[in-house]
Amino acid sequence: MTIVTSGDVTGFFREAVDDALREGRVDATDGARQYLADMLAGRCGQGVPRDALDKPVTLLLDEALHAPATERLERLRDVGDGTLALSGLYHDHLERRGVDSRYVGTVGKTAYGAAAGLLSRGDGPGALDLFGELAEKFDRLAEALRRIADGIFAAPGTGPDALLRVYERWLRTGSSRLERALISEGLLPMRPQGGLQ
Repeated sequence: MTIVTSGDVTGFFREAVDDALREGRVDATDGARQYLADMLAGRCGQGVPRDALDKPVTLLLDEALHAPATERLERLRDVGDGTLALSGLYHDHLERRGVDSRYVGTVGKTAYGAAAGLLSRGDGPGALDLFGELAEKFDRLAEALRRIADGIFAAPGTGPDALLRVYERWLRTGSSRLERALISEGLLPMRPQGGLQ
C-alpha cells in the first residue's frame, strides 16, 4: 500500500477536481473549481453529512428558505453543499437507502439558485455567478464528485478484501476509474450473465 502525504489538502483536492472535470468535459470557472476543492477539503474525515440524513432534504431546504435573513444565505449554501456531497460523494449511500439522487439534486439546485437570487439583490455579481453556476451545473458537478470518490476508493488497498470491495462498487457504478484500478491489479472486470447465482 502506498501512502501519499501532503501538507496541502486543498491543493490535493483542487488537482482531483480539475482532473474529474476534465475527464467529464465539464466547463467550470476557476471560482467553481476552487469552491469544490475547498468544500472537499472541509469535509475531510466527516463522512456522510448527518443532518442531510436525519431530516428530509426538502425540509432542510424549506427551513433554509424561511430562516431569518441574517442566516438564510449560509443555510441555503449548506443545503446546496450537503446535497452536492450526497449526490456526488455518497451516491451509493443514497441508492442503498432508496433515495433518488435526481430528487436530492433538484433540492440542491434550488438551494444554490435561491442563494444566487439573494446575492443578486446587492452583494455583488461574483458570488451570484458562483452560486448560479453551481445551480446550473449541479448534475455534472455531482458526476465529477462521483469520479473523485471512485478514484479515492480505487486507491491501492491491501489484500483480496480490498479488491473485492472495488469490484463490488464497480458492479454498482460501472465507473471507468474502478475498472482501470481492477485491470491494473491484473483482473478483467466482467458483469455476471443472468444475475448472481
